[in-house]
Amino acid sequence: MSNPPAIVAEDRTISNSDPPMHTDGTATDSLSLSPVTDNIPSNTVPLPLISAKDYTDDVKFSGMYQYLFDGTLSSNAKKDKPILLMEDKYIIDDDDLLYRVDTP
Repeated sequence: MSNPPAIVAEDRTISNSDPPMHTDGTATDSLSLSPVTDNIPSNTVPLPLISAKDYTDDVKFSGMYQYLFDGTLSSNAKKDKPILLMEDKYIIDDDDLLYRVDTP
């Protein structure tokens, strides 16, 4: 008995893609394939969800976030000057998260 032909394309992430082709030109029936997994190791740490409250509580980003959100400054020139100089590099998106945008 001979070995089954090797599959050329093993990873499939789209369920409606063409079936994998063997080296002999035959296709594998998609019903006989095992389910596709995300290949995520079991020892990964889940990432926390970031919210607007995280920015307002953060010492480093609270001033920038507050300024971009409603235009409020702290009235402390030492804290406000960097915010005013860097404000064009930050945005608050529709999801209320702060993003730094650098242009080349």
